[in-house]
Amino acid sequence: MRCILIFDHLNDILYTKCNSKFIQHVRKLATSQGLLPQSDMAVEDSKLSSNIIIQLFSPMVTSQRVMSCQFGNSYTFIQCQDGTNMVFDEYMGYLFIHIGCEEVNRLKRGLGVCISFVKHLCGPDVSLLKINQSRADLLTQLMDTWISLQDSEQWLLVEAVEQLTVNAELSGATLKTLQTAVDKMRSVDELQRVHAMILVRNKFLSLYSSKNTQDLSAADLIFLNILTETVQQEESQPKTNLSQNSDSGVSGESSDEFYSPSGSAESSPNASPKSIRRFPSSTLNESVSPIRVTVSHDLISHLVLLSGVPYAVHMASMAPGVTLLLMVQTPMGPLCSGLSDALQALNVLQTLQVQKDLEGVKLAFEALDGSMKRAFDGLKKVKATASSVETCSSKLQGVWDFMKRKYIEYMKTAEPDCLLRIESSSAGFQSLLCELLWRACLDSIALRAAVSGIESGAEHVRKGLHDFSSFLQVKALCNFTLGSYPLLLFSYAVCKILHTLCFAYINFGFAYGTLSNVYVVVLSLISLTRASLTINKYLEEFPGLVHFIYVDRSNHRVTAPSLDFSAQETVTLTKKKIWWMVELSRSHLQDGHFALMWKDTTFNYAYFLWFEDASGSPLKPKVLPTSALKTFPPPGVMCGDFYSKLIECCFPKTSPNKIRCFELMCIHLGLATSSCVLEHSRRLAATIWEVTGMPGSPLDLL
Repeated sequence: MRCILIFDHLNDILYTKCNSKFIQHVRKLATSQGLLPQSDMAVEDSKLSSNIIIQLFSPMVTSQRVMSCQFGNSYTFIQCQDGTNMVFDEYMGYLFIHIGCEEVNRLKRGLGVCISFVKHLCGPDVSLLKINQSRADLLTQLMDTWISLQDSEQWLLVEAVEQLTVNAELSGATLKTLQTAVDKMRSVDELQRVHAMILVRNKFLSLYSSKNTQDLSAADLIFLNILTETVQQEESQPKTNLSQNSDSGVSGESSDEFYSPSGSAESSPNASPKSIRRFPSSTLNESVSPIRVTVSHDLISHLVLLSGVPYAVHMASMAPGVTLLLMVQTPMGPLCSGLSDALQALNVLQTLQVQKDLEGVKLAFEALDGSMKRAFDGLKKVKATASSVETCSSKLQGVWDFMKRKYIEYMKTAEPDCLLRIESSSAGFQSLLCELLWRACLDSIALRAAVSGIESGAEHVRKGLHDFSSFLQVKALCNFTLGSYPLLLFSYAVCKILHTLCFAYINFGFAYGTLSNVYVVVLSLISLTRASLTINKYLEEFPGLVHFIYVDRSNHRVTAPSLDFSAQETVTLTKKKIWWMVELSRSHLQDGHFALMWKDTTFNYAYFLWFEDASGSPLKPKVLPTSALKTFPPPGVMCGDFYSKLIECCFPKTSPNKIRCFELMCIHLGLATSSCVLEHSRRLAATIWEVTGMPGSPLDLL
């Protein structure tokens, strides 16, 4: 039984994602409490009325609100006797609930990932999930993709970016191709700030960013990877099956099914925002812009937020499994940042008002005042705005001037009448902030800007990758392994290509250009086979080593041998052990243990986390944050950067940029001794750059 629920400030339900077991359980409870007629229980139905969900969860949601607003001591999770667990979290005053029979930590991570996706899709206005059907649908698809990939991909298991291992010449040629394409695109005024990235079957190949663009975080790259996989899965499925989800493979449950509760906004695709949320503007009749637009036959575009900044993300397929992503930063970044900070400050301010904390209100008001100044300054920098945006901003200015006067008066006199006037205006003020956010910052018109320039850049990259796109596809199937699997794979690929080459030449004939292209691919595969030989020779120095996962947490890059899930013994034995090792390591890390070793009847396991300075010298933490770790997000980057917080806490008076953090997880055969595991771990950490091709410090080059 699994379910994710999102409630707004009025305890109304915004979004629901659940499986059939949850639907059956809720219908049974509703029937026993008289909320659903007994006759309806005999009829199998995959949907539930939102009224039933609200009535069943209203006491719990209300209790959570009271504990959070009045006492600042909200629930984090509830465990039931039948094994059902409920996890709670809040974002911008909206309550997120994750229900399931899994462990609490897994439910917390799933709920944190859901909130992360909401931030990318909606920003601070979670109610867009109810107003805009496309955002709710995309959130559902992203969650399905995350569930599937987390159960099969090591890079998502540890929440890091997996670099496709290629030689320096190919890496340089790819980066040069991206740079040339971006430079050509910058001749268009709307394309001055662009990131160009290539993904090959979920593996990161190259990224080039133009000047003055905001850096993309590791969480952004992982989100883009999941978004790309979601689009590819959707494009490969028939239209009638888009809403069907694959088996998540978690706890043996049936596949997750998304439904929109009857009577909610999602059940009315043509419903206008005015019928759902009361905006002060009487002229608000049009619907919110869709999050996805197919601007041409080759381009699929989404308007999302990366690190809080609106981006138009254009996807183009270069070859099967090879995808180019062009992220165009819109000019609404300062305005979006100001509005987001204002909504965050207003949410804090409303909580402090309920708690009658006058000193806290003063500090929160200063933050709100500064955010509003940045928002209006950002609006002034926008060259041209629609008339609806100007109307909304003028109304927002008037409401803010009134609230600002009342806040100043309240902080001077502490008169309850001032607070009542503020609270009566807060709902309209918040609605205007949200309206301006999606009118100005989340308008899909940004997806149609300079389409010809985007297509030209994509075509340039397609031509630049043409000679070795086949090589990249084969390479992504198996980055490297601890055994001979890559040698067999690439030898088969070389023979297959040579066979096809001879057959085509004898029967049809072809141009010299085609011959040269295939020749390049064959040479690349042979080169890759030699590289695999080198890697295997390197790994021969670690007898007894079954698997390892190495993560550089400074840039969140993971290096791990590929796993062949086509072999049943890999799935039943090695994979389960690896996933269990990661989960156990995380639980001990949250308890403050940076190094541990353990064993079972089959394998020896080891986990190490350590710090280094820029020269590669090890550093000992100045503070051991055992108690502070309980307040950190789960280890990873999607729910919040756990490792940056850890560095700040362990080295309080040192710049985080000067500290590097690393993780290493190893599995050895059970016969390996502890001293052998320690020695292998030291040498593996010191020489891993020989596999990645990227020295960790200047000392590695020596």
